[in-house]
Formats: sequence, structure tokens, C-alpha cells
Amino acid sequence: MDYRDVVKHFKGVANTAEALKMTRQAIYYWKKKPIPYNRQCMIEVVTEGALKADGGPVPPDWNRYERLKREWEERHPVASPKRSHTAILSIARRCGIPSGS
Repeated sequence: MDYRDVVKHFKGVANTAEALKMTRQAIYYWKKKPIPYNRQCMIEVVTEGALKADGGPVPPDWNRYERLKREWEERHPVASPKRSHTAILSIARRCGIPSGS
């Protein structure tokens, strides 16, 4: 599923945004980036299966991130701030969380 398919189905960006209860800016963002999987699933439901989710980017696993972060902090209570920051960023990447989130 990509931007063109979705906009074509709803006959325009404004109609797409209205049907999905999103802003037009959010819809335009999909021109540059793939449609997230959770949004694809929502579109599949709204279109009653006319458009199918194809497994795009997997949403971040925040629960796993919190659990791994907590475990790391428990094992390394006196780690330097720089080492802690690097480890936390590594855990975030493994859980699909983009830097800056």
C-alpha cells in the first residue's frame, strides 16, 4: 500500500484525511515515508478490504524498550552518563524507536 493508492481510492488528499480523521499534512507525509503498518491496518478496515496492509514499517515496541532499559539500568547502576546514553540508544534502535522520539 502506498500514498498514491490511498489518495486515489479516496479521490484526493482532503477526502483521505477526512475519512481517516487525520490532517492533510499527515497524509502528505506518506509521500516521503512509507505508511506505518498500524495506519495501513486502519486504512484496510476503513476501505473494507479494498486496500490491503502490506506490512510496512513495524511500529515501535515501547513496552519492550522500557523493560530492556530498566534491566540494563539495574545491571549497570554506576555506569557513566555517556555509556548509559549509548546503551539506551542501542536498546531503542532494537525496539524500532527512531532517535529523537
